[in-house]
Amino acid sequence: MIAMLLTVERLLSRIERKRELFAIDPYYRDAVADVVDVWGSLEAAVTDLYRCVPVVFRADAVVAGRLPQLVEILRGYGLTPVDAEIFRFDRRTTREVWRYQLNIATRDRLDVMDMIMPAADSLYVLFRHHAASSPVPSTVELNGIRGPSRPESRRANELRSLAGPAQESVLTYVHMADEPADVLRELSVLFDRGTRLRMLSGLRAGTSSERLEPALRLLAGQADPNTLDYGRALDRLDTLCANAGHGGMADAVRVRVDVIRRGGGRDWRGLLAAVAAVGLSWSHWDQVTVAARLSARHHNQEPAIPDLDAGLWTCSAACTGEEQ
Repeated sequence: MIAMLLTVERLLSRIERKRELFAIDPYYRDAVADVVDVWGSLEAAVTDLYRCVPVVFRADAVVAGRLPQLVEILRGYGLTPVDAEIFRFDRRTTREVWRYQLNIATRDRLDVMDMIMPAADSLYVLFRHHAASSPVPSTVELNGIRGPSRPESRRANELRSLAGPAQESVLTYVHMADEPADVLRELSVLFDRGTRLRMLSGLRAGTSSERLEPALRLLAGQADPNTLDYGRALDRLDTLCANAGHGGMADAVRVRVDVIRRGGGRDWRGLLAAVAAVGLSWSHWDQVTVAARLSARHHNQEPAIPDLDAGLWTCSAACTGEEQ
């Protein structure tokens, strides 16, 4: 029985460190129990889990206003929506979804994420990939279409390039699970058991959701395509300062903006504090855009779980050095 469970676990993740951590992760264990309730066993669910591709359209993607276009692009890759749910990240869910990656995040990066994620709704769409049976999960096969987190490495046709104008490493717009094990854990982090069972039951039945289109219409009301442009954000702040008149604290804000424009500083916290002290009504998303550009990225270390190497799914066990 122990050997069988290890084999099944390896079918859900090829990263040994991830399997070790997820084995004692309460979110992952809850989701596995849900899978057993729906399919009867974890083994019986593997085929469906391999064709499952959840996509989280984050708050920044919602505000950028390009969700319908992104969904159509994903349909073009042979993905059919099985279920959809609007939700909102908070401080806890932000940290739990990326628990095993945020050890390399700076304090700056965490604070900017806390400005982004709860500021608007996000949309979780559970897609099914209509591809021929493959030994490689669809999340792995389609991993490249989202684009990397580093904007300088993104290509023009990737989702993160198409999602919005701001190309910053903290503004990634969309999130896709790497492997089936991540699909299960993240589902459990984000949703209660009733919602999880509804989604998993739809995945097993192969149904097509009617929840997506109403969700897209509802989220369209939160879109503001004028946001997330760094230059325009600073221009709007200049205008607010000019309207506030000369002298006093507004001039101090102008000085800070000028220093930043000339590349002489990255003190986004000081800028936001000065704006608040003057009482300028600079929009939250303009503040996010500037903070995203100026904030420090990552510590120079490895995440708790290493990034997925898709080659682990195509090479032999001898190549990976893992057990059969």
